[in-house]
Amino acid sequence: MDKIILFLFMVLTTFSSNAFAHGEDIAGPHGGFIRMPGAFHTELVLKTPTTLSIYLLDINWKNPMVKNSGVKVKFINQGKTIDLNCKPIQGHFECSAPNTVFGESGTIKITAHRLKNKGEDAVYELPLMLKK
Repeated sequence: MDKIILFLFMVLTTFSSNAFAHGEDIAGPHGGFIRMPGAFHTELVLKTPTTLSIYLLDINWKNPMVKNSGVKVKFINQGKTIDLNCKPIQGHFECSAPNTVFGESGTIKITAHRLKNKGEDAVYELPLMLKK
């Protein structure tokens, strides 16, 4: 019984301390919000109420990449989905919505690939905030 309790303690301690090991609790290098959908990180920066910047960073949060990379971004709110228009600009992707939507509640879903690495969807809940 003591071994089971010790094992459970170790598992819970390990997972709780590593829960935000990839930076969801601190701002990224461009002041944005970090997710790790695969072998790279996405950083989402809210520029204006209609514009986002998406950085595809390496495992060390460096070297933003647009060459041989891409993003598809959706804003989802109350069952409605808006596909954002994204284009590469100076080392990142800039995505725009047709009207002011980023102050609302909802979800931003990023499907990205960086070089040959395809990630899972990176999901950001609105309003944007660092996880505690």
